[in-house]
Amino acid sequence: MNSDALSCLACTGSKLVVDATSAKCKQCGTDYPVLRGAIDFRNADRDLSAGYDFAIDNLYAAKLDEVFDEVTTVSELRRLYSALRERRERGLSLADLDPRAVIKEDDIRPISYSTADAAHGRSILEKIPLYLEGSGLPALPNGVALEDGAGEGFYIVGLSEKFAQLIVLDLSMTYMMLAAKIIDELGLPNVTLICASAEHLPLKDRSIDFVHSNNVIEHVSDQGRMIAEANRVIHPNGLLFMVSPNRFSLYFEPHFRLPGYGFIPEPIRRKIIMRSQGRDIDNISLRSLGELRRLISDNFDGLTKYSFIPRRLRHTQTGGFIRTSLTRMLNLPGLGRVADFAINRMALGLMPYHVVLGAKSKT
Repeated sequence: MNSDALSCLACTGSKLVVDATSAKCKQCGTDYPVLRGAIDFRNADRDLSAGYDFAIDNLYAAKLDEVFDEVTTVSELRRLYSALRERRERGLSLADLDPRAVIKEDDIRPISYSTADAAHGRSILEKIPLYLEGSGLPALPNGVALEDGAGEGFYIVGLSEKFAQLIVLDLSMTYMMLAAKIIDELGLPNVTLICASAEHLPLKDRSIDFVHSNNVIEHVSDQGRMIAEANRVIHPNGLLFMVSPNRFSLYFEPHFRLPGYGFIPEPIRRKIIMRSQGRDIDNISLRSLGELRRLISDNFDGLTKYSFIPRRLRHTQTGGFIRTSLTRMLNLPGLGRVADFAINRMALGLMPYHVVLGAKSKT
């Protein structure tokens, strides 16, 4: 574990003594619990997030922790988590579910981590130099990186291969259990896990060279503070890479799969999604290109570039008709530059998501 960049949220002290069960601040005495190597910096009164329930998340994490040493792969923990969620959605009591019984009932067997599993992180790292071309922004560093909102951990392996140190953060302790199993399964030596809010980073000022945040901002309650916190911890000349789904995309919205989501009046789309999916839309806060630009401008100190697909990209990891078609257009001989101007400038506000590249000011 690399604790050099860590900072106590209670006093901003940087002298944390970390062992298998706790991380204690030598300056103020605050003691943070540690579970499977993940330091828990969360505060239920401070770290509020729409749709997030501390008690339920901790219960899921406890169920995964119960069998952590009995399974050998992250695939087993992911399938177990999915199975537990499915049973809870059917009305069964999560507290009463036996994870070992669920593994047996669903015949959950180990599937070793594969090249395909690591493809997301590696693909992002291949794209970033393409996004940087002609931007005037500095090259991608290789020092300390922050995965700012890890989710199920699909970018961990790729990022850990590129950077000397990787700090993986998520508000969910359940996701920390999945990340811990990736580290356990693959023996990754350079990854630190912190369970914390993106709005309150337990990290020192100017301690991070690269922040990666992929489809996270729409889940955050105070998005301006999230960006301001990234700005605070990024080292001068360090890079921010953020992917933000577009509220006014003409394509299918990724969370609700509703085309033209932002163009449908809010009361109508609320009713459509509730009736068809039984879901509330309040937990997802999508931003338009203009709104995203204002958020970044107000909270990030440095140069920025906004785009969708980089000019020289040859293929996309997620595929799909729209991305594949636009990628082909960008690579047309003689017409690629025109397509680039149309896609990444003229029609950028209608693209499915927006990529923000920001270089922190040296001052």
